[in-house]
Amino acid sequence: MNNTDRLPPNDAAAERALIGSLLRDNQIIPEVAMTTTAEHFYVFAHQRIYAVIIALNNDGKPADLLTVANKLRAESQVEECGGIPYLAELWDAAPSAGHFRQYAEIIKSAWQRREIIHASNNAIESAFDLGTESATVVDRKSVV
Repeated sequence: MNNTDRLPPNDAAAERALIGSLLRDNQIIPEVAMTTTAEHFYVFAHQRIYAVIIALNNDGKPADLLTVANKLRAESQVEECGGIPYLAELWDAAPSAGHFRQYAEIIKSAWQRREIIHASNNAIESAFDLGTESATVVDRKSVV
């Protein structure tokens, strides 16, 4: 099996649980936002939903099922993000918000691995580029 046949590291369950935690307890949003960005999420819908939660919080508004759905609807993205039923599933994915730090760490770790893979692939491409001096490729320090 070569690398293109593999799914990049991710944990959709941890992503769902973290979003569910944020929806259940808006008090944890600032702490999560300090270390987690939308790009850390692998699933596109989770990236958008997380960004909406952060935006609502930054505007001093509650981030719950209704407010997130309304903001996604206003941006014509509610269906693209799974619709109202999927938002309800996200709520259910976290029976409590107590483990949010662990969920965020799992998400960030998977993102870091994806970044390492991306940097490594760039280094490989640079090494195969015969138009570039090998010393230049080494000097680029393309690998994380």
